[in-house]
Amino acid sequence: KVILSCDGLANSHNLNRNGSADVIDFDFFKEVYPDQYLKMTVSPATVNEFSSDIIDLLERGFMVAPGWAYGMNWHWLEILEYRKQLLTLAEFFLVHPDKPLIPIFEKDLRVIFNREPIARTCGCGLQMSTYDVDGKAYPCQLFLPIVTGRQYGGNIPHDGALSDPRCAGCCIERVCKTCYGFNMIDNGLPTKRSMAYC
Repeated sequence: KVILSCDGLANSHNLNRNGSADVIDFDFFKEVYPDQYLKMTVSPATVNEFSSDIIDLLERGFMVAPGWAYGMNWHWLEILEYRKQLLTLAEFFLVHPDKPLIPIFEKDLRVIFNREPIARTCGCGLQMSTYDVDGKAYPCQLFLPIVTGRQYGGNIPHDGALSDPRCAGCCIERVCKTCYGFNMIDNGLPTKRSMAYC
């Protein structure tokens, strides 16, 4: 499976990814991977353009899977702007039911009441791996010693062991996505969540 990171229109993409928008071959990606979502990272620098970037990509025939930028603190004004952008997108999808929803609008909130073990929110270590120059496999690039500054010899725990005790009892724990790599960087354990998103 190939994932193309595209953080919106050229301006937004370049803010997040250092001026690399011109090297994306959209026609090639659309032709070869027509059913693949574009991975879009929304950062504090790009949140003001979030809805217009999504709408533009949808109008061009792409499916988009946006997610928050991890590893940075969001100011409450940026979070309010994110809310405003989501409301704009909700209105867009109501008027354009033919467009594929972004994953955040497809969340099944009934899982909040589920009592099964917490399931993974990411495929690192299962659906993807990263290899260092010595050929050693890591769950994702964020587990590399060059990134974390330490060796990680384990695997991501199975679904039943993913709950952070600090989140026990939180009503949205089951729909709150986490990044095991940034958890590792910030807290030394993939299951110890970064609380910046609370």
